[in-house]
Amino acid sequence: TPVCKEDQKTLYAVAPNESILVTCDVEATPSNVSYMWFFNNSLEIIEITSFKWNGTYAEVYYRPDTLYGYGVLYCWARNEVGSQKEPCSFSIIPAGPPEALKNCGVTNKSTTRIIIKCEPGYNGGLKQAFHLEVFNAALDRLQRNITQYDQPLFVVNDLPLGTSFILALYASNSKGRSNSIALTVYTVLYSKKTTGMY
Repeated sequence: TPVCKEDQKTLYAVAPNESILVTCDVEATPSNVSYMWFFNNSLEIIEITSFKWNGTYAEVYYRPDTLYGYGVLYCWARNEVGSQKEPCSFSIIPAGPPEALKNCGVTNKSTTRIIIKCEPGYNGGLKQAFHLEVFNAALDRLQRNITQYDQPLFVVNDLPLGTSFILALYASNSKGRSNSIALTVYTVLYSKKTTGMY
């Protein structure tokens, strides 16, 4: 009987009234398979009758047009041996811009370097990137622009010493950007190691 193929996409983040193509792939012998699709939003189960399939592959266009349009899509396959014991399931979650970064702070600074670390907010259901813009307060210009994709940890080198900077930190995904977090920081004027000053 049919079983779901492994390593297929099972989570779809989608904005309201945005259409997405959800694909369902199964393994079955024989491979002549028929399908049923259902949607469950925890209030009701709805059969979806408009979809395409070819052999062990099926696809359906889905669009959440209300708040109740988010939930789980089920793809149920059947061949002449029998029906799937467990349907393939695809979670449909809301997508939007990410939340602002949290708990941002300077973890280290010297005469020419600063290190800033934040905690990521909710990613909006999509992969997010993290951004730091370093503004030179005295010159009123952008000194550095850094993007990180793994985590919101920024190391800024080769800054002028004894200078005040305004830091703007935010996250972004394909739906937009979060609100910015602003910090003021300055590089040290003298090195303790070379001057002995405190």
